[in-house]
Amino acid sequence: MSVPRPDLILLGLPGSGKTTLAERLGRELGRPVIDLDDRAPAYAGCSTIAEVFERLGEASFRDAETRALADVLDAQDADAPRIIALGGGTPTAATLDASIAAADLLRLAQDERRAILVYLRLSTPSLIARLEQADNHHRPTLTSPTGLAALEAIHHTRDPLYQALAGATIECDDLNEAQSVEAVLRASRA
Repeated sequence: MSVPRPDLILLGLPGSGKTTLAERLGRELGRPVIDLDDRAPAYAGCSTIAEVFERLGEASFRDAETRALADVLDAQDADAPRIIALGGGTPTAATLDASIAAADLLRLAQDERRAILVYLRLSTPSLIARLEQADNHHRPTLTSPTGLAALEAIHHTRDPLYQALAGATIECDDLNEAQSVEAVLRASRA
């Protein structure tokens, strides 16, 4: 019997590089990549995150996101570990009836050694700089006129939770993409 290999789950605030690093890690490690932002809208009967927010609101998106995460974690194959990029707010999400909280699912997966959670941590100024340079049509909470101003409050609220959840925290402010990948690889082997 082989020793189960855990999934590698990347968490971080919007713009922290979760999707980019997941894709690169997937190529380097030969693992399948799952981007939760790509899966969650279908759970709400929509095709994009922006559509979910526009038609159904943030609570419905968080519900869809939590249900997508539960299904992804339930479908784990210890012989084929994956790289999973969470959405920027996934750890704060819950189902509409509050019966399932994403943070609890993530804690359980890590406690059972089915997952290694790595927090890609950036300062608010670094996140703002990245978001200003990026195509943000898919980030409904950050494309409004007050969106970037709200990022400071989001960072202040979520950062302690993300640090508490993560098995490892990577300070990414001064790291380029290659350095971030190496840091994640080191953290996942520790």
